[in-house]
Amino acid sequence: GPVTIETMYNVFPFENTITTLTLSGSEVKQLLDYVSLRSARRGCQPQAQVAGVTFVMNCNETVRPPYKDAESYESAHRITIGGARFSDPALYGVNAETGKPMCSYDGVRCVSGGPAGAADTCDDAIEPAASCPDGTAFGEGGCCPAGELCTPLGCGRPITLLSSYTLAANDYIAAGGSGFRVLQFNTTQYNTGIPLRDAVIDFMYINYPGCGSTLPDTELDRIEGLKAAAGSQTLAEFKTAFAAFIDSLRYTQSRYAACSEQVADALIKDCSYLERNSDERIYCERQLMTSALDMCIRMPCIEASEEGRIDRVYPSYE
Repeated sequence: GPVTIETMYNVFPFENTITTLTLSGSEVKQLLDYVSLRSARRGCQPQAQVAGVTFVMNCNETVRPPYKDAESYESAHRITIGGARFSDPALYGVNAETGKPMCSYDGVRCVSGGPAGAADTCDDAIEPAASCPDGTAFGEGGCCPAGELCTPLGCGRPITLLSSYTLAANDYIAAGGSGFRVLQFNTTQYNTGIPLRDAVIDFMYINYPGCGSTLPDTELDRIEGLKAAAGSQTLAEFKTAFAAFIDSLRYTQSRYAACSEQVADALIKDCSYLERNSDERIYCERQLMTSALDMCIRMPCIEASEEGRIDRVYPSYE
């Protein structure tokens, strides 16, 4: 159902803002080594949420500070940032139907050429590859561009220790919070002042079409007619007309119909403090229900994801 501004405050209760930093490849490695170390000590459960980067965590129990020693493997390896999975996702990303990377990957190597055990058929100009041990391969079997690695998210460009990379983090982490000391003394920090909460809301509005973006002119005219008639109707009559209008759109404009119905139900709760059947209560509910019709034309409709927790966002009524 609708995600309100109040919900967003519950998800982001702190006023954390976005801070950008420039890191060397070596600092990126230190950062992800620390993430892997923390994760290894907590049952190999990831201790950081990241985007735009892929890496393999080594949760070997012998890993300890300074993260690399004679008795342990690297904490984070096969680190990639950017690459063909971003520039050409249709060819080098993830198959939308199967959820598998277009390349093949066994957790250590990029492989190609068919099923597990098959000979490598990648051109020498493409990343060198070896066949997977039986039963460990997954992916579509393709090759990555020269110099790139196959990851579960597609082809990625390995980092180089002397290159520079831009990181966006919240201001708490950038200041060294939760043990991220590698960021604490970085002199390139720039606090944008943009709250994480606002960034998520803006992302939804910018990247997803309104629930009513495909409404034809005839339906927009019906909405205007419904709003115009509201003032001369009793609340019961208006609610009946509202319900009939929504029902008429359930199969042709299902997203807009669901949005209008759910948002109206949420908004009229703001009228609950008024005396039932009073003129003020009737006016309040009628106004908010008509507002829902307008709001859902431009309100972003988002396919439920992340276990269905995200549906849509709308601003609080004032």
